[in-house]
Amino acid sequence: MTAAQAAPAAKPSRRRRARAVRAVQYGVLAAVVVAAALLADWGRIAAAFFDLDVAAAQFPGIITSALVLFCATLGVSFVTSIDLIGAICVMLARGAVISAVVSIFVLPALLCVCEPVFNKTTLYWRKAKPAKVKTEKAPASK
Repeated sequence: MTAAQAAPAAKPSRRRRARAVRAVQYGVLAAVVVAAALLADWGRIAAAFFDLDVAAAQFPGIITSALVLFCATLGVSFVTSIDLIGAICVMLARGAVISAVVSIFVLPALLCVCEPVFNKTTLYWRKAKPAKVKTEKAPASK
């Protein structure tokens, strides 16, 4: 058989196509992560990541709401006799603590990393809004 007479190549299966698509997606994700790591201002991120002054300013509101949710859901999980409700309440309590930690320590760093995007996409970001100039209209002539 010659090359011209060879059978046409079979189409890849659905599983192989999905695997190829995932490989491309992971490659794009890796490229984006590498680009973000190279372009990030690491000194500024380190200063904002575990800033205790920011944590102290956010302490009353975030910690209070997280502790209220934690105690309420944990209390319900101890009181209930339905296993499913108890498990859901324990997961909610754990989530309240995790979200408080993320809000206090990770969110300021995330905002520092995303600030260039906010700068490009928000009108008058860190700039004063220009004052409107009032122009007087001339009276209509007859």
